[in-house]
Amino acid sequence: MDKIMTNDHPSVLLVVGQSALANRFEKSRVHSIWRGLCQCVETWRLEVATTSDERFSGKRYVKTTPEALKSEFYTFLVESQAETVILAGDSDLTDDLLGSGLRVISLADGYGTVPECATEIWTRHADQIDPGLIGSRTVEIIPDAFEPATDNVSPTTRGNRIAVIGDPESLTDNSLQKVTRDFSEFAVTPAFSEALAQRGVGPLFVFDTEGETLEEAAACAILGTESNMVPLLTWSMLNGCSIVWPAGHELEDDNLTCIDPLATLKAISDALQVEMPDDEAETGALVARNLETDISLVRAMFHPAVRLYDAICECKGSAPAGCITGQVRLEKGDPDGLLNAWITEMAPNPNYEGARFRGSAALRDDVDLEDVIVDIDAWGWHVASIRVPSDLEVQVAGLISMSTLHDRSKAEVQYWSRMPDTRIQLGKKLYQEEPVLRDDDGPFLYRQTGDFPFNRDSLTVLPPENFGQKFTRFHLFNKRSVSSVLLESLRDSYRGRVGWLIGNGPSVRLEDLDQLAESECLCFGFNRFYLAHEDTKLRPKFTVTGDLQMIEDFGQEVVDSSGGTVFVAHEEAPDLVGDYIWVRQISVSPSLFSTNAADFVTPGGSSVYVALQIGYYLGIRKWYMYGADFTFKFMPPRRGSSAFRTATGDGNHFISNYRSGRAWCPPSIENILPSFYSARLAMEMDGGFIRNATRGGNLHVFERMDFEDALADTIS
Repeated sequence: MDKIMTNDHPSVLLVVGQSALANRFEKSRVHSIWRGLCQCVETWRLEVATTSDERFSGKRYVKTTPEALKSEFYTFLVESQAETVILAGDSDLTDDLLGSGLRVISLADGYGTVPECATEIWTRHADQIDPGLIGSRTVEIIPDAFEPATDNVSPTTRGNRIAVIGDPESLTDNSLQKVTRDFSEFAVTPAFSEALAQRGVGPLFVFDTEGETLEEAAACAILGTESNMVPLLTWSMLNGCSIVWPAGHELEDDNLTCIDPLATLKAISDALQVEMPDDEAETGALVARNLETDISLVRAMFHPAVRLYDAICECKGSAPAGCITGQVRLEKGDPDGLLNAWITEMAPNPNYEGARFRGSAALRDDVDLEDVIVDIDAWGWHVASIRVPSDLEVQVAGLISMSTLHDRSKAEVQYWSRMPDTRIQLGKKLYQEEPVLRDDDGPFLYRQTGDFPFNRDSLTVLPPENFGQKFTRFHLFNKRSVSSVLLESLRDSYRGRVGWLIGNGPSVRLEDLDQLAESECLCFGFNRFYLAHEDTKLRPKFTVTGDLQMIEDFGQEVVDSSGGTVFVAHEEAPDLVGDYIWVRQISVSPSLFSTNAADFVTPGGSSVYVALQIGYYLGIRKWYMYGADFTFKFMPPRRGSSAFRTATGDGNHFISNYRSGRAWCPPSIENILPSFYSARLAMEMDGGFIRNATRGGNLHVFERMDFEDALADTIS
């Protein structure tokens, strides 16, 4: 193997022991040490675990068992050409494994324990690895301050929640009074859960480790005289978790505020007598090399009808979970040309060689595709840029809906295409039909009926050029759960009426809502619109929630407080009490618009899309949309970019504190925009329309119209 270290970047081997992997707090601390090393030296990692079944890749990040440690250590030491070994946690790396002239730095674990083999040997020659020669014995311990594994987050994004940790025996009624006075939610370990539950404190959020409780809280109370209080304080401070009450300790303010967030990196560079590169590009290249990142573009697609660019990238290497993030940007032109753009981590899949990420962006009409760039970062350092490829896939056709008819022996499929001579394949049968509708500038619209189930689980639109859409997840239709019987009784009961979809965007004006109420418009509200009841006369006839996280967090409130008819769209009937109509929701991609909501609806990334399917079933074909700003702002994810419960921030609604500080799911614009387009075409197939009467905003899928004109047309 070629020697890779240079004078500027000496090579270091980090050996992580089992105690450092035992709980999340300590594991995250060691992760931060590795993060710091990767930014200033050539870094190799040998993780000693009881099992090696966790996924890893790359020669620089290797897992081994205690039994195999000796052979792995020597092999790794030779390959890495490391002059320094850093021991983190109890790795059982005894003195007889350390070579002559090898420099060893030992780190105290979270409880102040230093591995017994903490040895430092200063002179080394590349060919001297002799376990029989142990040099001078001195110990150099990196200070017990460290950078957190996650990015700093404002305490307000974790709501009014406090972590209670330490010694449960120190919990008294007086101390409890101080904790409950200012906080309404409590993050605890199992050791505290029973004691607090007995005292009637709640709601309780129970986590396995102290590290998790601290990550999920806005503040921290430490009870007793824990030996690991100092690292816990450091962890809390650097994760934006305020120390409101370290009970049992007299601590000066200076002791809590003097910690430098870059203490780990500084301590590492001082101990190794190296400096982190000044140039950001050089640091990014070093991080990429240490993580062995191999970033490739798997697929790039463009949907011109909704101006959606969608790029799927794959990252191979030894990058830990939550390390890779990124952004979508423009190389030239107005940065505001990206209406909504971000990167999310895709769900793990055994067929993927590495982690996959999706970069999605809604583009303004004047944006040149060639200027769109997806940047991939590791720990905030740039490691790759992905440009729009020359073989970009352009979507010129797609599916609108599929609904079963009568006794489910037939299915009707609606689809669209920008090109004539487009065919549809139902299972193995191929059809070519004449379009049933074509606007001047719009797509050709088609309708096809075939025997169901199809003789193969596939439904494909086949344009003569570029690509259409394919659907294969028919097994989801096999589960026969019937929505609430009450829904069937409402079929076509509002045929001929005009529906209003009332979004909760910041552009909403209370006087507009009052006008809708006074005009007795047929309105659909969403999720927590009831929070605005004190400020407006409007009481929507219907309230729809199809957001799984919203249902989990506030479902019972929605049912209790909304008034009117409440529709709850979920895979199974949720455990909610009260009068509401459950609608069976199945998550499919693409999100086929359902013309029979009593059978199923699809989420399409938005409760508005669910409402359009329910409204279609009620007979409504003409719609005005209001308050749909489609301008999303949120804090970047704290760990990686996965979709579930990673977005934070509460400025996307006209209602203050709409999310109550809880994390939420970033909008999946790659799903929302095509779904809205399908809903628009479904209405147009039946002579209807969807028009956007929002004051401003960035939703351009639907024809725009002034609010006053839309209201006047509705009344007339």
